[in-house]
Amino acid sequence: MLGYYFEAAGIPTTQISLVREHSVMIKPPRALWVSFELGRPLGIPNDAPFQTRVIEAALSLLDRTDGPVLEDYPEDVPASIATSEEDGWACPISLPSPPKAVDQDSDILDEIEFLKSWHDLAADRRGGTTLRSSRVTTEDAARFLAAWARGETPDSPVEGFSTVDMLRLASEDLKAYYAEAATAQPAHNGRDATSVQISDWFWGETQGGNLLLKLAAVCKQSDDRLIKIIGSALIVPYHQSHRQAVS
Repeated sequence: MLGYYFEAAGIPTTQISLVREHSVMIKPPRALWVSFELGRPLGIPNDAPFQTRVIEAALSLLDRTDGPVLEDYPEDVPASIATSEEDGWACPISLPSPPKAVDQDSDILDEIEFLKSWHDLAADRRGGTTLRSSRVTTEDAARFLAAWARGETPDSPVEGFSTVDMLRLASEDLKAYYAEAATAQPAHNGRDATSVQISDWFWGETQGGNLLLKLAAVCKQSDDRLIKIIGSALIVPYHQSHRQAVS
């Protein structure tokens, strides 16, 4: 939004977009959409040539005067920086496969409890946690999300937060809980897990990820525009959008 004020002052602007749907709605003067995971607008860290190409593509839009401009960056981020299976990451948190049905609270709550010691270890190492943006426990966040995934419409459990706010914040807290637990694993051959590897583990191998996949599908069918946007763009990252929930 600030781009329009800078442009009005005669200062051309460009930006990198991680959520294409947002750029389509906001229509910034110039935007380069990239298919990378949230938090990684330039791709994999320490890959200077790749990052340079992204920056140059974004800056090249400054030559355009026919805005609003929304260009798609043609390259996908490399799938993994691991050079071999031996050098790759294997999460030591052994979890059962996602259940055939995710409509029972016990499924997700059992997994959260199983991960608790790993999450506590990660929090001790970091000196804190990024959780509680939703102001509820991980268990209560999961119960709220599971109810929505079943097609219910529960009220927000937190005063001052709307149901739409809680859908977004509770799902972010759930993802953060699993990600923090996964980072407690020891380094493998001197290499810590990348965010891509942790994301693949969460969305492909956990009941928490399966719950959010089902929740996103339910939200996409909502008649409420904001809930539909949350289901389409804010729950499942673009680079995991190919996955389907186990039903």
